[in-house]
Amino acid sequence: MKTHRLPPYLVFLLLPFFLLSDGWAQNLLKVVQIESVLEQFSGDESTWPHQQTDRWCWAASAEIIMSSYGQTAWKQCIQADDAFPNKSLPRTCCDDPENVLCNRSNWPQFEYYGFQSTPGTLTWDQLKIQVDHRQPVAVAVGFKQRGGGH
Repeated sequence: MKTHRLPPYLVFLLLPFFLLSDGWAQNLLKVVQIESVLEQFSGDESTWPHQQTDRWCWAASAEIIMSSYGQTAWKQCIQADDAFPNKSLPRTCCDDPENVLCNRSNWPQFEYYGFQSTPGTLTWDQLKIQVDHRQPVAVAVGFKQRGGGH
């Protein structure tokens, strides 16, 4: 069986799995590898999807998940264009991703791109079932005290 070493930015995507579950301290000690996602990203790491701006964690996560289903057209700048319409300049977020009209926080809009998602929180057992069935899972963390999220 081939083993994979998780790139540092994928570890950050997996860490909330552990923090949101009951018994999180024990779960931090567990190692989870989502083979179905990792298998999509072989070869040169420079070709892997990565977060394009400092506020597009939502779009980067969605791009990785949709790519794992073979849907590679929904790049982060396109998701930002769809999320923040009616801009005059830049005309598209692909033209100037760092522009304040584009580089904004949001949440993945899977349904907009034809994906079905389950809102709400998964239990630890439900999460394990998703991983066992090689289904990608998006995790969002909201910060109650200072607002925002990741």
